[in-house]
Amino acid sequence: MTEFEQYAKMLLARLDVALRVVEGNDESDKKMVNYAFLTSFLADMRLGMCMR
Repeated sequence: MTEFEQYAKMLLARLDVALRVVEGNDESDKKMVNYAFLTSFLADMRLGMCMR
């Protein structure tokens, strides 16, 4: 899997979690969003694509 494919997969996972929060607005989903953003930030750092 290329770096681009890994980054795209991570973005899709982040979008999936965000959509679940919008649909359910459950406390556990909010915790998952925080986790997803943290893991995506770390993945960005690993891939050298961090632009925050």
